[in-house]
Order: sequence, then C-alpha cells, then structure tokens
Amino acid sequence: MPRWPHGHPLKDTVTPADTLDRLDIRLGRVLSAEPAPGTPKPAYRLSVDFGRYGVHTSVGRFTGHTPEELIGMQVLGVLNFEARPVGDTVSDVLILGVQFTGAPSGDATPSPPPAKRNWAARCSEEGCGEWMSVQHCSRSPLPPFSGGVCGRLPRA
Repeated sequence: MPRWPHGHPLKDTVTPADTLDRLDIRLGRVLSAEPAPGTPKPAYRLSVDFGRYGVHTSVGRFTGHTPEELIGMQVLGVLNFEARPVGDTVSDVLILGVQFTGAPSGDATPSPPPAKRNWAARCSEEGCGEWMSVQHCSRSPLPPFSGGVCGRLPRA
C-alpha cells in the first residue's frame, strides 16, 4: 500500500475516470437548516436548492455553524449517491465539507466555492443565458469542470 512521506497509508490509486468523472457535483444554496432528529451525534438537516435539479435534503455534522450561518450559503453537493437514512431523515445528497481543525471526528464546515464569480456566471451560448453551476455549458468562456450542461443556479 502506498504511503505519504510521514508514513500514513494512502488508499489505492484510482483514475479520474474511475471516480470523479462519475460524480454529479452541483452547486446549490441552503434554504433551511435545523437540528436533525434521531441522529447519534448532533447534526443538521439541510434543505438545499440545486436549481433545475431540484431541492434536496442532506444531513450533515455542520454544527460548528449556527443554522442562520448556513442558510443562504452556497455548497457543493454530490447528487448521484444513493439516498440513505440518517436518524429520522432520508439524506439524498452529500454536501462536501472539510473537518474543523481540532474538532471531534466528523464535525465539518461545508466547502463553499472560493468566490461566486468563479462558480456562477451566465452561459454565453447563443440564446441560452442560463446561470451555470459547477458543471456548465461546454461553450462557456469558463473552463468546464467535467463538461456537461448549463444548470439554473439559485440567485442570492
């Protein structure tokens, strides 16, 4: 098994075609955040608007934030994972995040885009004009994430 220079083992090497190219990662906006009932550890149930891809529910350990801080936040979500029960809620999207430094295992913050202008723009394709998300129009002046189509992005 490969190892990092400091000795920690790495998982097996994979190719983008085996992994990232198969994920449907989209940009969404948190509509609501509330404590998730029935979870073994504190978590929030998020309602996230992914534009034309619909409103999805996610349960995540983003409790280092208040619900008010999460509402309106842009987040990246994996839309094509199987839905799974988390506590009393079925979570049908995985919101990407990173663990807070020094926090208990699993306590995370969502991975928002670094700047709106890099992640959302109007499609330049003739007659289109839709808002583009992470996977956007292949004719856009912005480089595509992994090709794909335009997607309506919820406005702030």
